[in-house]
Amino acid sequence: MILKRPDNNEYNQFYDHYVQLAHGNSLNELFELGNNLVHFYNSIPEELGTYQYAANKWSIKQLLQHVVDTERIFAFRLLCIFRGEQQALPGFDENLYADSGNAEHRTLQEIQDEFASLRHSTNQLLKSGTNEDFSKFVIASGHKITGRALSFIIFGHAIHHKNILQERYGIK
Repeated sequence: MILKRPDNNEYNQFYDHYVQLAHGNSLNELFELGNNLVHFYNSIPEELGTYQYAANKWSIKQLLQHVVDTERIFAFRLLCIFRGEQQALPGFDENLYADSGNAEHRTLQEIQDEFASLRHSTNQLLKSGTNEDFSKFVIASGHKITGRALSFIIFGHAIHHKNILQERYGIK
């Protein structure tokens, strides 16, 4: 399916960086980005899971759990759009979620497996959308957002954190 890039008025500009990182003009191109992300995240060895590049920064496990949690929230918003939800959706505090995500009690492999499974699930949700669904919107975190914008934001957010792992954590 061809998926036109979202216009600037389809999302809060806070998300513009993520939209710009997600290259492609079709679901298949976005899915290929997702496959590359799964491969990258799965390549991180278990022994680096607790590594933090500086004091008071997230460990690699916490960062990947954040990516998982955020994709779940964005996918829920996408589901709400596809199903015609009219209620405004709440925002979330990423630091609160990270602090209570229990990543330190899980293996990196468990979180990597969860991410791979979630990527597949999100892809299935995206495949279920029609052109009309992607143009619909919901209010989330106090701002209008379309299904098309969320599609790009989901992938761009995960790419953003891949870049952080490469630049700050030294993961190649």
